Amino acid sequence: MKIVLIGSACCYKTSAGKLIAEKLNCKHIDLDEQIEQTANKSISDIFALYGEAEFRNLERHALLAVADCENAVISCGGGTVTCFDFERLARGSLVVWLKANAHTVVSRLGGIPRPLYDGKSVLDIDKLIDARTPYYEKYANLIVNTDGLTSNQVADLVLRQINEHKC
Repeated sequence: MKIVLIGSACCYKTSAGKLIAEKLNCKHIDLDEQIEQTANKSISDIFALYGEAEFRNLERHALLAVADCENAVISCGGGTVTCFDFERLARGSLVVWLKANAHTVVSRLGGIPRPLYDGKSVLDIDKLIDARTPYYEKYANLIVNTDGLTSNQVADLVLRQINEHKC
């Protein structure tokens, strides 16, 4: 089984993804970590040095590199769903949209550099989430609202919904 986690920044795709993978005894792949390893630079540095277009190009290559993985939980970046090749990753996967509103995202940012979120207001972040929502809706097999939850609670809720989805 391949589970793909999508959603905005700070909706626990990585932290819950690791917990889900551990409980399912499979590997966890974080696309942003893959990009950083390939580029030997942080996401913030990639944006600062080369811009968003180059980041999206690296993201596309990382996505294609893991598209055929099995027995994995894959945590995507917030904008990965807008990539033309996302369809390839989604095919044959259980895609779970971890949903969070802009207020939740802002409360969870906690000083971690996020190039598309840094210095943005709640309204700006809400607009970014709204712009990506049609993509999230298009690909999601399951939706889990993460507002007010911890990463452990999100992981448990995802696992419960996966089990219900199998029936």
